[in-house]
Amino acid sequence: MFILIILIIFIEFINGQLIYVNPTVLIKDIGENALFTCGIENETSFGVVKRELQWIDTRLKEILSTYQRVYTMKNIELNTNTLSLFFEDIRATDSGKYTCMYWNGNDKIEKSVQLKISRKIRFNDVELIQNIVLHKSNLVKCSVEGDKSPIVSWRINNTLIDKNDNDYVIDLQGLIVKNTQKYHNGIYQCRAVLSDLSNYDYKNIKVNVIWPPFFKIKLRKEILVPEYQKKSIKCEAEGGNPPPTYKFLRNGVPITEMYQIMTSDTLNGLLKIEHARLELTDTYECEASNLAGVAIQTIPITIGMIPRPRRIVNATDYIGSTIHITCQVRSNPEPIMFIEKWPLHDSVKWLEDDRYPAKEATYYDTIMEYMHNKNIEDYKNPILKNQNTLLVDNRISVKVFNYSLTLTINNIQITDQANYSCIAVNAAGLMRANVSLNVLHEPIFNLNASTKKIYIWSGYTRNLSCIFSANPEGKVEWYRYGVKLYHDDIYLPTRHRFFQNHWYLQIYAKHRHDVIGRNDVFGTYTCRAFNKIGTKEIQMKVIKGLIPKTPIGVLIKHITPTSAVVEFRNINETLDRPKNLHYHIRYANKIVQVENTHKNTHGVVLNKLNPNSDYKLQIYAVNEVGNGPTLISTFRTKNFQIPSNPKITKLITFSFINEVTLFLKTPETGGKKIVLYEIIFRKLMDNFNMYSFNISIESNIKSLDSKTFSDWVLLRFEEDVSMSSRFIVVTGLDDNSLYEVVVYAKNSIGYSEPTCCLVGTNIEAFIYTLNSCIYQEKTYTLKNNVFYSTYQLNNSIQASISIHVSLFFFFIFV
Repeated sequence: MFILIILIIFIEFINGQLIYVNPTVLIKDIGENALFTCGIENETSFGVVKRELQWIDTRLKEILSTYQRVYTMKNIELNTNTLSLFFEDIRATDSGKYTCMYWNGNDKIEKSVQLKISRKIRFNDVELIQNIVLHKSNLVKCSVEGDKSPIVSWRINNTLIDKNDNDYVIDLQGLIVKNTQKYHNGIYQCRAVLSDLSNYDYKNIKVNVIWPPFFKIKLRKEILVPEYQKKSIKCEAEGGNPPPTYKFLRNGVPITEMYQIMTSDTLNGLLKIEHARLELTDTYECEASNLAGVAIQTIPITIGMIPRPRRIVNATDYIGSTIHITCQVRSNPEPIMFIEKWPLHDSVKWLEDDRYPAKEATYYDTIMEYMHNKNIEDYKNPILKNQNTLLVDNRISVKVFNYSLTLTINNIQITDQANYSCIAVNAAGLMRANVSLNVLHEPIFNLNASTKKIYIWSGYTRNLSCIFSANPEGKVEWYRYGVKLYHDDIYLPTRHRFFQNHWYLQIYAKHRHDVIGRNDVFGTYTCRAFNKIGTKEIQMKVIKGLIPKTPIGVLIKHITPTSAVVEFRNINETLDRPKNLHYHIRYANKIVQVENTHKNTHGVVLNKLNPNSDYKLQIYAVNEVGNGPTLISTFRTKNFQIPSNPKITKLITFSFINEVTLFLKTPETGGKKIVLYEIIFRKLMDNFNMYSFNISIESNIKSLDSKTFSDWVLLRFEEDVSMSSRFIVVTGLDDNSLYEVVVYAKNSIGYSEPTCCLVGTNIEAFIYTLNSCIYQEKTYTLKNNVFYSTYQLNNSIQASISIHVSLFFFFIFV
């Protein structure tokens, strides 16, 4: 009985073991972590095997300890039989009931816990900066969750989007922008309000409208890069937001800095060829890309081969024959070919390396510019037209065909002897191959074969020149009247040190008797030039040179105190006198040289003479032989004196401004500079009528009563002697009045004689120059700006006049 009671108690103890959980309920937000722990109450260790606990999820499946986001772990506390349930990064789907259990025989012992997810407003999958693509339908992502179904609205740049707006669709995942345009850029606000209006929240999203790049202008079908040169090829896409980056590919493989001869600039879209080589010829791809898309353009690149010539040899042939000069080249692309002719005596640096010729920069650039600006059809003519270019005519032709040029010259002339350049040019570069044409011919004189006259005279050594062209080089023999001349005390045949076919015969005339006493140095000389082709002659006549004749028609005029003009007629040169003629005028230990201008009359001004002095002139002509006979002439300079009286040449009146302009001719200065002009004027008559007054003007003036005369007014003008004429403006006159005007010129000697005239101021200009002034003498002084003057009038009336001077300042220009 006692045993039965113990067994019953033991069984009840076992059946009484219960599961405990902690906690029983958890409320968590999405993204947080959670922990539930499950254990067995009153579990002992005497003879009882510990129970295996399990956690069952909401789908009634066991949760294993696999260390996933939701997993289990045993005995996180020491000396306990526990099993914990872990949740990491909780999601909305984790909400529900979870059960901890174990099996006691066939009995299942279990206890449940509850995981609840907080339903506050939460924004899922929201990036604060988002891009949408132009002209496409785009989703601005903003997913909203909450305890109570939130109400979502959208604003763009603080403007509420109407749900009925056809441009937008409000979706559970965000806002759909249909047919995106550039104006859809801006700040978007995703706004959520709980249905019970207990809470709200929002997110501001910066939205950028982006679009892919594209190639509007295609690159040329083929880009030709000259061999061995550098080249940067620009690949520039249109548009693109954000700006695209570039990538260049060859056969699908990106070009990187690992290429030693080709690199790419990904930011600026540049493909750089550092050293163009033929193996770089290929089709390349330029890829422009950004967040919106990719645009691809193909770039065919051909490395052009600089024209390479086959060597051509110099040519030699006889005058009158036909010759062909051919130049062949290799190149890519096919070159334009032409030929130039350069005179043999030009200093030209010929290129000797036919494979890699150096380019002459200026010439190359000119050709390249010409090719760029002209149509390719312009190059069918192979001759470049400039002063060094061989022009095609009936005798000369140039043919260009199949990478070769042939120059054909029929009936070769001496003028064809030259250096010829065969020039081939393409986009890769320029080639110049050079050949010389050597024309064999007998001597040809530069001068006509007519007799040439050469002068020689005593004390002079003369060279007779014999200059010709000949190929091969010629030699010369000199003859006088058929007698061959050799080197002796009179003659010295010689050749120029540097120039071929330049020969001379030097005739000595060291002493007077060599020319005068021995007449055999005068006469006709023959230069006979010859080579293996033939012989030519030219004659020269040696004549005794004579001194020039005496100048004739000498005149000395325009004599002043300090100068004089000497004129004489030119000498008629004769054929027996050298023409290197000029004249000398010797006076006062001075010599003035007058060059022969071949005018009929020569004139020279002698300056800086002394006044009131006698001069003796020696005038003679000079040529290579010597001075001609002297012509002697004398003259005397004038003494200094007062200027001549000024001449009034023209009058202009302006009645509407009461002004008169007098034009004066420069008087003779008297040998001294004119320093000023003085004008005095006074009114003689009011209401002047020139038609009635002019009948007897002299008598009318003399009959005027001196009491009616107005006061005199004085004007002074400083003189500029460099002017040949001048004008003087008199202002402040009355209309329709008659004025007496007196003009003086003054130099350092004194005043000139007066020039007197009457001036009428009316619609028509009136001027009358008096034969003699109304007054006879004039004396005046200027003191305190008051002019005192006394005049002796013709009617013997003495008048003492006091005039206040108005000082006028004028700039006078003629």
